[in-house]
Amino acid sequence: MTTNAIRFASGVYPSATQVRDSARSYFFEELRRVCPEVLHSLRDDLLPLYRELAERHSSAQRARVPAILTSFFALESEEPALAATVRNWCSKFHLTAELDPEPESYGPDCAGDETNAQFR
Repeated sequence: MTTNAIRFASGVYPSATQVRDSARSYFFEELRRVCPEVLHSLRDDLLPLYRELAERHSSAQRARVPAILTSFFALESEEPALAATVRNWCSKFHLTAELDPEPESYGPDCAGDETNAQFR
């Protein structure tokens, strides 16, 4: 990990990379402490599948692998079997949810500029 600090205003702050790495480390430490079975299953059940995905791609295609792994939607379209396995794994540990759709309107208070002109 690099120690490139960012000077801003009257202080020195860690770089974005340092903050991300620190947050990632903290997340996995807490996950290991609170629910180690999730972390062990992640390592034992999903990591081998992602390794296999990376090994399947040749050197010429290796540039595409990170793009596939950055979004679940990309993974679904490129590797549907792996996406289904990930979805099932997430369901097993109750890590999935469905969001309610947005309402068609938010009521008269948010109807538009004409209605809210009095609040300007």
